[in-house]
Amino acid sequence: MDIQTLMELYKKERKYQKECFGEYSKIQSLNFASFLNFIRTYLEKTEKEYSGVWDQSLPPWLLNCKEINEGGSAPVQAYAELIKVMALAGAALETYTEIDPQKWRSDPEEGKKWKE
Repeated sequence: MDIQTLMELYKKERKYQKECFGEYSKIQSLNFASFLNFIRTYLEKTEKEYSGVWDQSLPPWLLNCKEINEGGSAPVQAYAELIKVMALAGAALETYTEIDPQKWRSDPEEGKKWKE
């Protein structure tokens, strides 16, 4: 999947979340820690689905994946949960931060720390 498709998927999932739950920034009981809990919960569900029974066929939204090609089955629900994790992480950043992407990772030395 290319990054453009990934961003389209992200936007679609965020739109769905907004329709279901409203604007997160307007929900007073939510905070950054709430999102960390949501993400942790969905990651745990992703792991559970990954280690559970896999599907023998792909749903229309999942065009292909490595597992189906190599073993004939796929962790479809694990991928579905991972999409939710991606959208929740983005929602937390959207709700609680303002970030200048031009300055993010602008220091070449910073990238070397990731490799260490």
